[in-house]
Order: sequence, then C-alpha cells, then structure tokens
Amino acid sequence: MSTRHASTFRLLGVNFALAGLMGVGLFGIAWAQLFPHQEPTNADIWFGCDPGPIEELDHADPPVPPRPVASRRETTRAARLVVHNDAPGHTLAGAGFNLEHTLWSCQPFRRVLRRWILEPFQPELARVDAGQLPFAPDYAPAEWLNWDVYQRMMDDPKYAPGWQLLKRLNRDDVKLMLGVWGAPGAFTDDGTRRGRLLPRFIDKYVEYYTAVVDYLVRRQGIRIWAATVMNEPDGGDGSDVDPDDYVEIARKLGPSLARYGVLLYGPDTASAEHALPYVERLLDEPSVLAYFAAIATHEYSTDNSFGELLRTVRQGGSNLPIYATEYTSFQFGALDRGQEASNEIGHMLDSLQVLANLLNGGADAALYWDAVDYYQAGHAAITRWGLLQGPDEAFEPRKRYFGFLQIVPYLQPGSQVLQTTFSGPQRAIPLAIAGGPENPAHLLVALVNRGGPLDLALELAGPAPAELQMYVTDVERDSEAVGRVRLVQGQATVNVPARSVTTLTVGPAPDEDE
Repeated sequence: MSTRHASTFRLLGVNFALAGLMGVGLFGIAWAQLFPHQEPTNADIWFGCDPGPIEELDHADPPVPPRPVASRRETTRAARLVVHNDAPGHTLAGAGFNLEHTLWSCQPFRRVLRRWILEPFQPELARVDAGQLPFAPDYAPAEWLNWDVYQRMMDDPKYAPGWQLLKRLNRDDVKLMLGVWGAPGAFTDDGTRRGRLLPRFIDKYVEYYTAVVDYLVRRQGIRIWAATVMNEPDGGDGSDVDPDDYVEIARKLGPSLARYGVLLYGPDTASAEHALPYVERLLDEPSVLAYFAAIATHEYSTDNSFGELLRTVRQGGSNLPIYATEYTSFQFGALDRGQEASNEIGHMLDSLQVLANLLNGGADAALYWDAVDYYQAGHAAITRWGLLQGPDEAFEPRKRYFGFLQIVPYLQPGSQVLQTTFSGPQRAIPLAIAGGPENPAHLLVALVNRGGPLDLALELAGPAPAELQMYVTDVERDSEAVGRVRLVQGQATVNVPARSVTTLTVGPAPDEDE
C-alpha cells in the first residue's frame, strides 16, 4: 500500500471512529483515543516548556459535538437524597492523578506541583509512565536489544528531570503506580509499540520491563509501589496482548519485579467490560495473582461494567482492591490530539459523574486522567485533559479544577463512601464521603448535576450537625462558598444550581486542617 493511500485509510478510520462516537456513544474502547499519522521516535522528542514535535490535527473539526445541556429556562425540579451515615461505608484506599513526569523539565512547573496539586488535593497515588515511548532504538531487530541498550537510553539527559519528579513524589509519600506504554516495536507483529506482542518475545518483554524498573529503583533510588503489566492490552494505547499471553507475562514479570519490592496491577484495560476476560484468566492462576497489588481498569462512562467486574473478582475468591487507574470523559472533543474541550462545564460534570459512579459502585481508588496538560509522544500533541493547563498557559487552572477541588481532597485513605438513596433526575448523581476513623467529624455530601436546577430535600439518617457549609462550581462560580444550610432533625432543603458541582461539608478538606 502506498504512503498516500495508507494515510487516507488512517484518516478514514479516525473519521469513522468519530462518527461512531457521535452515533452510539461508546466509551472505554481503543478507538475513542486519537493517534497521529506519524508517531515520533525517542530521538525526535524533546521536553521542557516547549515540547514536541507536535503533529497538526487535521481530522474532523469539531470531532464530537457536545451533548445538549439543560436550558436555563428549565423549571426547577424536586429531588430527594437520603445519606445513610448511620452505618459504615465502603473504605477507600485513596485517590490521585495520572501525571507526566517529564513536566519537571519545565522549570515553572516545579513551583506549581506543590501549590496547585500536592497541597490542595493531598493525592495518595500518582500513576506515572516508565517512558513516553519504549526505550529501544527504532528499527533495531529484537536480537540487538538487551538490558544495556535500554538503560543507556534511560541515561539520556533529557529524561533526568523526570526521574527527579518521581523522587519528589517519593518525598511526599505519594505511592507511585508505574505505567508502560507498549513494548519495543521489535517485539510486535507490525513493528510498532501498539502492535500485537508476539508470544515468542514474552521473555524479551519481561527483560525490557525489568531493566526499566532496575534503572529506576536501583540506579535512581526511586520507590515504586506497583507496575502495570501493560497499559491497555485490549488494543488501546499500549501493545495488544491476548488474555492468555497476559497471564504468561504476569507469571514471569511478577517474581522478576518482586526482587525490587514492586508489585503488579492490571489488567489496566480501556474499560471494565474489556477487563473481564483478563481477570477471569488471572483468577484461574492464584499463584500469579499473588504478585498483584490491585485489580485495575480504565473507565470513561457511567454506563459501564464495573459492577460486573467487582462481582467477578469477589466471586473468584480475591479480596484485592479494585482501582480505576484512569477516568475522564471522551464526550467533548479530541483532547488526546490537543483540542480544548468543546464544553468545559460539560467535561467537568461528565468526568465527576464517572468518579461518583465508580466510587458508589465499590471502587477502592480512582485516578483522574490527568493532572496537568503536557506533551504525549504517543499522540504527538500536548493533550488537554488536565485540571491545569500546560506551559503555554502558565499552568492556569481550568474550570474543572475547581469542581474536582470540592470532592477529591476528601477521598483520603480510610475515608468511607456512604450509601445514599436518591430520587430525582438521572442527570444528577450523588456522592457522600465520611472521614472514617481518622476524621470522624468530616462529612462531604456532593451532587454532580448535569441538568437544570433542583430543590433537593436532604436527609441525614444518622447523627446530623446543625449546619453544613455549601460550595458551588458552575458557569459563574469556582468552588465558591455560598452560605450555610441549616438542618432541623437532620433534614434541610438545598437549592442546587443547574449544571453544577454542589457540595455540603462538615469539617474542612484535609489540607485545611493544619
């Protein structure tokens, strides 16, 4: 096939994917992500405050029209929320973000990390990548690749600031979850990192991954809690790996990384539905599953199979925690390829509804994709998922930052997701968080409302304070304190604005305690 024809077919493929998104609204699948025509090589990429190379986006524009939101003329509707704070809830392991460590090569970001991310959100977890691309020379055959080749590439000075950021996170006791964005192309069927990993190269892939972890742990002194077996092995942004081959990799990778004190997590698929065949195979191999710190999946929609995944794991006899290692919304444009969200409020509310859905459904932890805009070589773009914008915008917070700020700081280890009973429009989702044994006085009641205004009848089934502080993020307000709601015998009426994140709190967020 000629290069021109290949490019045409790639462009058609992207446009068909976009049409699918508009027509049927599928999420959490590989083609929900957009990739460049030409992925750069390790030799091509540079970091700092003006990273690249960036491929111009020439796909359909706009790629996905925003879903309609409620009209401002919509009448106020009644809703009722009962928070069952009279019984213990589901205990959380924490929350966090995906974070691109090469950001540390941009000096201004070093002042931003503590002030805008670490202190306000108090993340327990950070998911970071081993490298934006596999550490292997392009076009080198498999037999040329070995431990020394990989580590020599990691010694390139342009990567050194990234290792410093990982050490910085270590100092703040943020647990690192390592991701790997594909195997060297020499190990796949099409010569690219996103091809199918060939079974005959499983041992070579394990050697590659172990060399990367050895470099980070032994040579750089970085503490890594857990490492994914493969990012999105179901055909997303990583090498395609069959479930049987996945288990074989984990069987060899688990003991290899255990020597460095590093556990595994996975299957890290693009959706909970896609995780099921991988998890079913892992449950058949308890000696392999023993190397795992968590079962993990990505999820980008409230219409998901997370409940089925949870039941499968528990019925299979495993008590491993279940993490959502990526969540966001794919509804509002080609953010992977550098476009801004077509509806910023819509993106914020969709993403937070996914978070609430996952936590209410039993997730032990969730990590947003991602904290800050930065260059992603796999997409040849500065991606636009961040709560904070990128270097060109001086890392200014987006609207979504403030909505997340009302909820995420309360998702600390030991905090509890309380059961709720909600009757009202489907475009609103509640979330209630108690402080747990460490902070028994803390309580957060959130309503993420994608629809019109609500008159919410609120009831606390257990011990109730005299009043709650109310905060709102909407078109006009950024995590603004709008007053106090007084409760009488645990009941109150709350006016919830349209298209808003509305939270009611007892006790400040964790960073405000000090």
